[in-house]
Amino acid sequence: MLSFLQSLKQTHSDDASIIAFNEIKNALLNKKYGLVWEEHSEHVDEMLQEHIPVFIEDTTRKITTSDCPAIVQRLSSDCPARL
Repeated sequence: MLSFLQSLKQTHSDDASIIAFNEIKNALLNKKYGLVWEEHSEHVDEMLQEHIPVFIEDTTRKITTSDCPAIVQRLSSDCPARL
């Protein structure tokens, strides 16, 4: 592939073509394994620059029982008050 690009460089000597061939060569030579970071920002990243998320507590969705305090339910599946 690189030899083909080299032959194209020799036949097309204008600046725009050479720049394009060099970009193709760089893309071919870059290692593409593991995490590959794209060179653009995601829509959510742009949105978070202006809008900061604010979390509020919704007490109607709280999980509780009368036997155990709420913190015990989060730490253990069995309530020590029931044992």
